[in-house]
Amino acid sequence: MLGDYLTKRKFFASIDNGSVVGFLEGYNKLGDIDITNSNKQTPLMVSCKNGNLALTKLIISKGADIDLVDEYGLTATDYAVKSGNKELIDLFKTFEVEGGEEKEISNTVIEKPKNSFKESEVKIDKKSDQKTEVASEQKVEKNETSENIEDTLNELNQLIGMENIKTDITSLINIIKINKFREKEGLPSQKTSLHCVFLGPPGTGKTTIARLLAKLYFQLGVIKENKIIEVDRSGLVAAYVGQTAIKTDEIISNSLNGILFIDEAYTLKRGDSSNDYGQEAIDILLKRMEDHRDELIVIVAGYKKEMEYFIESNPGLKSRFNKYFNFQDYKPNELVEIYKKLATSSGFILEKEAVNSVSELFDLLYSNKNDKFGNARLVRNVFEKTFEKQANRTAILENINREILTTIKAEDIPFKSFIQEN
Repeated sequence: MLGDYLTKRKFFASIDNGSVVGFLEGYNKLGDIDITNSNKQTPLMVSCKNGNLALTKLIISKGADIDLVDEYGLTATDYAVKSGNKELIDLFKTFEVEGGEEKEISNTVIEKPKNSFKESEVKIDKKSDQKTEVASEQKVEKNETSENIEDTLNELNQLIGMENIKTDITSLINIIKINKFREKEGLPSQKTSLHCVFLGPPGTGKTTIARLLAKLYFQLGVIKENKIIEVDRSGLVAAYVGQTAIKTDEIISNSLNGILFIDEAYTLKRGDSSNDYGQEAIDILLKRMEDHRDELIVIVAGYKKEMEYFIESNPGLKSRFNKYFNFQDYKPNELVEIYKKLATSSGFILEKEAVNSVSELFDLLYSNKNDKFGNARLVRNVFEKTFEKQANRTAILENINREILTTIKAEDIPFKSFIQEN
């Protein structure tokens, strides 16, 4: 049962992250395309909620039911409309059929449900309890720009740690704003590259920041669509001659008017072997960045040392990427805060001794860290192991109640196993 729970949880996390590989792995294990999470939302709903066109198409191809309703009374079509992604909305026009004719959904009226949505799930108009009408893509962009940029900045500032990243993003936003004011006054704007290099160890929030940056760029009018396509080497490079160009070109085409985020981008450059097609992907990327300089923003991410070598090794990359964000390891107290946030969001309460134990654990793990230190990913692993130990402890008890189910004790902290592993 626990294994199924963790697999399901990882499955929905992969969909939320837009990971095609993670989705396929989870689907192959679970075998149910219409499986639901705690909010009775299917994979299709979650993908539509995030505005992920490519993953949505893949899920539909697996036979997903588009008419299912979640606990808020919304369907996948409703979430597609809420995403503001015109291509996604147009996709559902081909599936919504009534009386043999297409049902127009671009003007669908979505009523705010009685249940309270979490901010991370569905954006509800905070200024009105009235129905929100999505009349056109242009209107969606206008509403997002005028109403949600402050919310996105608040979301950024509420992230644990990353103070230098928050400062760098604030500076970047100020540059964009001032350039727009200068343009309105007929003054020449100061050109600045919006392509970014994210440097840092795993689990330091690079993907999270990329997604927030996509929203901010959209709200500032830098990109036309609030979308980000996330890939790694496997999403760009094929195994056979001639296929990499097609594969890379398709990904880039899907990213136009948005952001293309390439994780572990340094793996595209594995040497000078004629059997490696990573260089072909780089060449196509550079050309398309030049051809679509006003339609495409690229963010490349990876380990600091490897990424610096990757950028320096190619004059084309070096000339296009000059904005660097340095992500740092979380401090022990920040790791504890992330752990507590995970526990709270899952309905758990930590006893004082448990907090002391998990603090000691992260102190030890941090003091023995190397350049592959997992940071937030490590925290999630510790929390999932905590849940496993807590489940094993409580499953044998009689008269299990809410307090027992939600309490984490010091003995539930997987102290010994993680210290032994490290």
